[in-house]
Amino acid sequence: LSQKKSDDDTSPNKASKKRGRPKGTINLHPYKKRAPKPLPELPPSDQKTLNRAKERVSKSIQYRHNTLSELEKAKKAFEKAHKKLETCQREVQHANDAVERTISK
Repeated sequence: LSQKKSDDDTSPNKASKKRGRPKGTINLHPYKKRAPKPLPELPPSDQKTLNRAKERVSKSIQYRHNTLSELEKAKKAFEKAHKKLETCQREVQHANDAVERTISK
């Protein structure tokens, strides 16, 4: 077995056979998350741009949230109207049946 290993060591593509983490890297436990690096200080113009972008994103999120709540309200109103329509259709059907019965008598 040791003879086989030394043969592998002298093979021309020895570098491609290396396994494991490269030297000098931090061996982190897989479940432990690395602490996020603090963001670098931005120049004022970039900071302005970033703040504008953040504002646009928050407005967009707010708009979508409002649109979603309006959609939910509209859906409830539609379901309510649909129930009313079904009730009216049943009443009309009963009235028609009553008319049919009186005609057939």
